[in-house]
Amino acid sequence: MPLFTDALIGDTTHLSAEEFGSYLLILIATWRNNGISIVDDDVRMSRIARVSLKTWRQRMRTSLSPFFNLSEGAWEQKRLRKEWAKLQ
Repeated sequence: MPLFTDALIGDTTHLSAEEFGSYLLILIATWRNNGISIVDDDVRMSRIARVSLKTWRQRMRTSLSPFFNLSEGAWEQKRLRKEWAKLQ
């Protein structure tokens, strides 16, 4: 997965270390899923993000959802989709 550290850090400076780690884990899981967005399921997302279901629902979902498009019922990240398509 290509990683543009300047943009990644610049876009996430407001996240806590835990939130940033969860965000990165979701990106990695999506990349390993052949760039296919992960279905919006709180249990699955909490496991991918490596936080409790309670933490996911109370904090992570709200903190991380602005980075994704959830309109199709999945956690789609536009830049990741673009990079995946470019490498194919």
